[in-house]
Amino acid sequence: YHRASEEIYLFTAGAGRMILGDEQSAVRAGDCVVIPPGTEHQLVNDGAEPLVLLCCCAPPYSHEDTVLTGPSAPAD
Repeated sequence: YHRASEEIYLFTAGAGRMILGDEQSAVRAGDCVVIPPGTEHQLVNDGAEPLVLLCCCAPPYSHEDTVLTGPSAPAD
């Protein structure tokens, strides 16, 4: 998740799943998803084609604003 940044994903090709917190939704080309600050999220490409998206962040993305969670997150 991101402490301060809001993200907007605009999907331009392919299909997959968007996970926001405890909720999952199918996504495909033409869909737009808004991810509020503080919301854990994950994108899964479980389709046969590449999943392509345009990502916009406000304020701009920074590594310092990003918190990795879950089993693959690096230990502090």
